[in-house]
Amino acid sequence: MNGIKLSHTRVFDEIWDNDKRILALRGGARSSKTYSILQAIVFWLISGYFGKTEYKKGTFSIVRETLPALRASAYKDFLEILHLCDFYSKVDHRKTVLEFHYSGRVVQFFSTDDINSAKLRGRQHLAVYFNEVTNISFESYQTISMRTEQFIIMDYNPAGYESWVKSFIEGKERKRGKVNLDISTYFDNIKNLPQPMIDEIEGLKEVDIDLYNVFAKGEWVKSRNLVFSKIHLIKEMPKDYDRETFGVDFGYHDPFVCVRCLVKDKNLYIEQIVYKSKLGLGEIADKLHNSNVGKLYADHDPLQIRELKTRGIRIRKARKGKDSIIQGLGYIRSHKIHVLNTSLDTIREFRSYKYKLDEMNNPTDQVLERDEHSIDATRYALSYSLRGRIKIR
Repeated sequence: MNGIKLSHTRVFDEIWDNDKRILALRGGARSSKTYSILQAIVFWLISGYFGKTEYKKGTFSIVRETLPALRASAYKDFLEILHLCDFYSKVDHRKTVLEFHYSGRVVQFFSTDDINSAKLRGRQHLAVYFNEVTNISFESYQTISMRTEQFIIMDYNPAGYESWVKSFIEGKERKRGKVNLDISTYFDNIKNLPQPMIDEIEGLKEVDIDLYNVFAKGEWVKSRNLVFSKIHLIKEMPKDYDRETFGVDFGYHDPFVCVRCLVKDKNLYIEQIVYKSKLGLGEIADKLHNSNVGKLYADHDPLQIRELKTRGIRIRKARKGKDSIIQGLGYIRSHKIHVLNTSLDTIREFRSYKYKLDEMNNPTDQVLERDEHSIDATRYALSYSLRGRIKIR
């Protein structure tokens, strides 16, 4: 490819040889689908070729649900690939608008959480890449698709059996002959994966068979055991609210987490203040002071609570008791849940939190204790709001 040599996988070859209007890359975790797409887009920016076809000029748009998630994923990887190709210094990187210009070609990054943005509604696109498309609304997809001249690429984990991507893209559009569907797994990228990462993916088989089928095998599964069926992303926290509370979940190798919770009627608004591993108590105190947090309700760790109090932090243990996890989650679920769109770790946790499955792979009333640090902090923040018994299911 024009003298540029980079390690690539089978997935890249599928992208480079695509001849359909839509290329749908469904896959499990670490299957190289996102990185392979970005490699192909970098090659187009450099050479003007995508596959065997030359597109001398135009705009290739890379789109995700929120801008913070886009910056932390595809945008970061795109920069890395440009540097690996030793080409970054040759492009005009317009950082304030997240655009890369070279020889009449443009790669731009934007999010769909602002449906009125000029990039979403006003521009024509030569081609579009939808990153994690299952998190993007069908309305946003249609708006951009109608303004796309040549082709569309999308990648996604197959979580959410009821997704419009499954019914419309893999269903109706594929039947019309408009879609190339490729299914990849970590085996497609295994030469680039360390053994602990492979073990983690394979270990899902013992944790939750649905998670294993999604992230190891790239298969659709019904979302039958999600604790939170829907969360809503917001761009800013409301100024008008009935109650403000802060919660803390202690950790060192696991992250230390602090969240801010606002309650207004039956709406719960959550903002991630701190989410970081390997923080000492002095660092924790500094971060909390700098964030101007109010009184904190924390996990039951008397030593850490006492130490933080000596550093001027207003903190007390959360209310706990019999079935406190079930009661706390039930209280959260009794609200419409809104999460600030910059709270990436918290969004990920709320979207993936699940009930345990029994021997017959049916959901139980017990939650799967895996990656629930922000959720625990939210429960602690709201622990003194509970009144009576609230069922989780």
